[in-house]
Amino acid sequence: MDLILLIILLMLLGLTIYFRFIHTPKYLTPLSQEDFIKGYRKAQLIDVRETREYEGGHILGARNIPMSQLRQRLNEIRKDQPFIYIVSPVLDANRHHKF
Repeated sequence: MDLILLIILLMLLGLTIYFRFIHTPKYLTPLSQEDFIKGYRKAQLIDVRETREYEGGHILGARNIPMSQLRQRLNEIRKDQPFIYIVSPVLDANRHHKF
């Protein structure tokens, strides 16, 4: 009985890790550096790093909407244009995503 419970917990942990850190939702498309350079002028650049990290250096033209404030500030993102959001490389190996 304990073994079955342990297996179930490990499976749940594995699924949580997969969907939280590895799986990219279908509505997000990871961009290569080449694709980013080609398309960044046509899209809104949203830097979701915290303000302190953003002020340490950011892409020219990017707006800072920290991830912790994103839900409250969604109205600042135009719905008629694509956007690219930039995250910390520590949080995501695929730094640029297009929505």
